[in-house]
Amino acid sequence: MKYAKQLGYLAILVALGVGLGFCARSILVGKGAPEISFVSSVNLMFMATALVLGAVIVPLTLALLARKPPRKSRRRIIGLMLYCIVTATLILLLGVRALDRSLLTSVEEYPTRHTLGGQTRSVRMSPIPSKAIYHLEIPDRGTLHSGFGVARESFEAIPRALSYDISVSSPGKPPEMWTRKLVSAETPTGWADETLDLAPLEGGALEIIMKVDYADSSFLSEAFSLCGYYAKLIFTPDYRFDISVRSAVWIEPTVAPIRKPDETNIILIGIDALRADHMSAYGYERATTPNIDAFAESAAIFRNSYSAAPWTLPSFFSILTSTYPSVHQYGTNIHGEVGERSAAIWKIGTISPDYNIKRLAETLREQ
Repeated sequence: MKYAKQLGYLAILVALGVGLGFCARSILVGKGAPEISFVSSVNLMFMATALVLGAVIVPLTLALLARKPPRKSRRRIIGLMLYCIVTATLILLLGVRALDRSLLTSVEEYPTRHTLGGQTRSVRMSPIPSKAIYHLEIPDRGTLHSGFGVARESFEAIPRALSYDISVSSPGKPPEMWTRKLVSAETPTGWADETLDLAPLEGGALEIIMKVDYADSSFLSEAFSLCGYYAKLIFTPDYRFDISVRSAVWIEPTVAPIRKPDETNIILIGIDALRADHMSAYGYERATTPNIDAFAESAAIFRNSYSAAPWTLPSFFSILTSTYPSVHQYGTNIHGEVGERSAAIWKIGTISPDYNIKRLAETLREQ
């Protein structure tokens, strides 16, 4: 064959690119990246092949030009080199963007716990960019509490400003109120709380749209920053893939009624590890709880109650938040099992300040 030798060289380069792509895939998985799909694996090998061909074309072209070919041939050689370089660059930029989108779609949007600046909140993790829509029923006079977290590590990975948008409206209608925040590397690490008064919506159904995107939506800016990020991830030994750094951290949105001045105060008294069958108010033969007995004479007594969890920490937080342990996640890990973090939260009968967990008095004082 006339071009058998050239095709043989091309096959070797393609095989080299496929091998490099497979190595890059193994490195990413080994550094904590989510399981890479077959399509993303092919995409990696395609990008690696384009890089190999582009790296070979440049010195080959310079070698041909060094032979001082005729002017017409020289133009064709330079044109072919530029075409190959531009094509390889586009393949790389489009490929790395598609790879990043594929990896970030593995983020599960469920309530979890996240700590920033010494404070721990209930949050939802979502990829960047993304949009989440919530439908809620609101009281006649209520407020929306939400916000987002700012981590400096996110800007060390992708040094681009972010835009956080929260809009509120009745379903199917234009947004009646919204807030927009721009966050950059200069923004201090911590939580940015947002509160919206929902009184103008007059109760009923509510649609909340929470969006996050890069403030600069330029394709080239995003693609080149992603190339730098994945190059650092692959070639820096101690650098690992962290999905929380690549995700938006939304404070779990909640809607609460506005407390009226004439509303009755409630005092909740909880006694840990007190057995009902050893209280005289519940029929125990000894007068073990005389003060509770006196109070019970003019109060409602419930003979049956059911705990949300088999031990103190998650049970009390279920009482205070009216949510299951699978939602507030104090005393459990994300799989619903008792985790090591629980022992760190609960110290000698008190809640450790390391996790910034509010006591009931603090919560009531803010209402």
